[in-house]
Amino acid sequence: MIEVKVTKKAQAIQIFNEALAQRAAGKFDSNKAFRKNVMGRFVDEIQVSNASAASMYNQVKVLAEASDPDLKLGRDPKVPAEPKVKVPRAKKVKDAVAPAVGATSEAVEEAAAVDPVAEEADAV
Repeated sequence: MIEVKVTKKAQAIQIFNEALAQRAAGKFDSNKAFRKNVMGRFVDEIQVSNASAASMYNQVKVLAEASDPDLKLGRDPKVPAEPKVKVPRAKKVKDAVAPAVGATSEAVEEAAAVDPVAEEADAV
């Protein structure tokens, strides 16, 4: 009795071709969804790791694109992000600091009389 062994590559090609037929029927809305489905089936049905499934997908994709040049399974086009709106922020006002240990009362009163917010406005 001759035993015929089906290789993992042959199984991967069969799964990929089945998924291509589903893709042509409109089951997948993007190339990303197609790739996710095919790789998931590789992991479940062929019993390989995610890394092996990714490698198998890439190898089978190259074969498929070589046989059909119109087949485009690359990345989906990027969707432009919404422009960010900049919200102006109020300037921080520094809190009053406790006087130094050896400061005289005259120096403390003089420092308190200076308004830092008014000085910043004058500088601008």
